[in-house]
Amino acid sequence: MKKEYDFSKAKKNPYTKLFKRPVTIRLDDEVATMKGQTQSKPDDLKVFISSRESKCDECGEDLGKRAWIMLHGDKGALCLTCADLDHLVFLPSGDAALTRRARKYSRLSA
Repeated sequence: MKKEYDFSKAKKNPYTKLFKRPVTIRLDDEVATMKGQTQSKPDDLKVFISSRESKCDECGEDLGKRAWIMLHGDKGALCLTCADLDHLVFLPSGDAALTRRARKYSRLSA
């Protein structure tokens, strides 16, 4: 294989126009309804660990650095108590079986 190739005299492939055609894919009613369900699915809850001093916007408590917070659109940063997530238990990553069992028996996760 050469270290360097010269493409200054290269020509476009004249046959690419022959292969570019619109394709119609017919979906069953079942697949079409599944597509609609995935778009209306609510977002998962997301909890963050803050990297700076923070304050709960609802109760006004100083949370300090490395606090677990939930960002809520119009309310801002909330502590887990105000977000009603303080009863959840932290599961470290790496144990797929434990995560699977936790999701089986509880619908709430963040």
